[in-house]
Amino acid sequence: MYETFILENAQERHQADPRHFPVPCQADLDAIGPESLVQLVFVLPQETAEGCRAERMWVKVTAREEDRLGGILANEPHFIEEIKLGDPIAFEVANVADIFRGNPSYDRELMCIITRKALEQGEINWVTRGEPVNEVDSGWQLFYGDEDEEYLNDPNNAALFPLREMLRMEPLLDKVFASPSPAFAFYPEVNDFIDAQTYEALGLADLEDGE
Repeated sequence: MYETFILENAQERHQADPRHFPVPCQADLDAIGPESLVQLVFVLPQETAEGCRAERMWVKVTAREEDRLGGILANEPHFIEEIKLGDPIAFEVANVADIFRGNPSYDRELMCIITRKALEQGEINWVTRGEPVNEVDSGWQLFYGDEDEEYLNDPNNAALFPLREMLRMEPLLDKVFASPSPAFAFYPEVNDFIDAQTYEALGLADLEDGE
């Protein structure tokens, strides 16, 4: 249908990599209708010079018939020239990567500290939050999970990034950054970040002990 891009099948991507490509739950997908704002992934035929493989853009739904939907593009594309803001887009429920639920309750431009190992591995497994040191600091610190004290004491092993960049690496951190809880760990058993208060309630301690 389109010559310069295809729409990502979000369900297939999620099945292949549920941790790094979360999708809305089935109940939320079923509730999509006119006026809903959904996010689609527009995949380019090849990477751009800037290293972009795809553009995530919002579409305002105007019609739905079972799993087929129609809408209008709510973003101006940066790389795709075939479509523009306000153009009609035809897609399916399987293409929906996210649903807009209102503006985030935290500032995604605030900075956080992440270890070099987490960056190199492309994975975050332990997250803590302290008191921000200035007006641009979120207080969040992100770790791969097995860094020892000697490693952490070396300032060369840490880097500063805005929260929005960390969400690209670990989309599941969105609810973490919005939470008042001070510490989270990632548990493969539930494919999610869990705070300390929920840890025992889910029986994860027993899972770790092999019971």
